Amino acid sequence: MKRKIAIGLFVNAVLLALVVGLLSMERMDVALAAGGGGVPVGNGDVNGDGGIDISDAVYTLTWLYMGGDAPVPYESSKLLERIVQLEADLAAETTDLAAKTTALEECSSGLSTVQTELASKTTALDACVVWNCPPIVKWLPATGQETCYDTDGYMVACGNPSYLYLG
Repeated sequence: MKRKIAIGLFVNAVLLALVVGLLSMERMDVALAAGGGGVPVGNGDVNGDGGIDISDAVYTLTWLYMGGDAPVPYESSKLLERIVQLEADLAAETTDLAAKTTALEECSSGLSTVQTELASKTTALDACVVWNCPPIVKWLPATGQETCYDTDGYMVACGNPSYLYLG
């Protein structure tokens, strides 16, 4: 008697598995007939059957290990809006960067001009013999001072050619 019950339960389990398998195959066929996999309802609905269940896991494993159909992509309108916004932001930043690069190149060329002028004046100043040069600062009046001091504070003759006279 126990043996007949065990065989009956086994047969019922096999029949139940076949029925469930046929129903899910029918469900997949309906989803595939609706346009190549259907439209997923959200992330996780990889087979596009409109529900997130164990068949999605089976579908993914079949795709990964048995070369089945690839998962149906999920396209969220919010995600697409965000992508469009990020692309617009990127375009604006690229334009801003181009403008700043142009301004930097102009500034660099202006700096080059100033450096050339500074080098020219430095060369002229280096070549200048202290007493033969015109006064560097013309707006300082001559004070008639006869005692001068060097940079360390020691008294030196005001006519010392080592020190620049601004009078």
